[in-house]
Amino acid sequence: MIQVKNLTYSYQKKGEPIIKDATFDVVQGKVNVLLGPNGVGKSTLIKCIDRILDFKQGEIIINDKNVKEYKRNDLAKLVSYVSQETKVEYLNVFECIMLGRIPYIQYFSKEKDEAIVTELIKTFGIEHLASRSFSTLSGGEKQIVMLLRCVAQDAQVILLDEPTANLDIKNSLMVLKFIKELVEKKGLTILISMHDISLAHMIADRYILLKNTQVLAQIDKNQLTTNLLSETFGVDFLIESENVILNMEGGFQK
Repeated sequence: MIQVKNLTYSYQKKGEPIIKDATFDVVQGKVNVLLGPNGVGKSTLIKCIDRILDFKQGEIIINDKNVKEYKRNDLAKLVSYVSQETKVEYLNVFECIMLGRIPYIQYFSKEKDEAIVTELIKTFGIEHLASRSFSTLSGGEKQIVMLLRCVAQDAQVILLDEPTANLDIKNSLMVLKFIKELVEKKGLTILISMHDISLAHMIADRYILLKNTQVLAQIDKNQLTTNLLSETFGVDFLIESENVILNMEGGFQK
């Protein structure tokens, strides 16, 4: 589905790279979690895949085609991106989701586009929010609306940048449950950046572990070990019955 090969990116021409020689695959129909501490380049990687950032070294292949060969509109029909910040406070929920139809609309939306949005709202049970102003929603509700915007876009891949970063635990669990529902109902491929290990372990099918600007490992969920977690984050962990626990007695690693 997506292959990242030897990707290096720096925000300044002669600056230190924020991502260095990254190589990994995003597996179709799975929740792929980019996991690592803050500042290791998770958001940068996601922005490179969606061509928000123009990388010079390495390549990204989507459906056997270099991402730089896609026209912007064609790429939007394959890949949709949800950032940590949204700037649609002046729209209602229906209008927010309708934004996902932009790659298919030449001048004005059509009945087909409105029918798609109406059906999505019904399918995922948020009819009670449809006319609400986006600005009045809870954090979890906002993330769900932005995810439905991606579904309306009919993209095969959704890129999520720390979708639970500013949410309380109730809203975080609401969003994670919804992401799982999208994968099950729509067969979508998800690439999600996270630093909260416990939340990541609730949703991940696969991990891409990042440390010091580089990919440390790409593994299935059942291959995650305390050693890999400790190497990634520099602290000790325990894995007990599918739960990841910080080992406070172990202290910090150098």
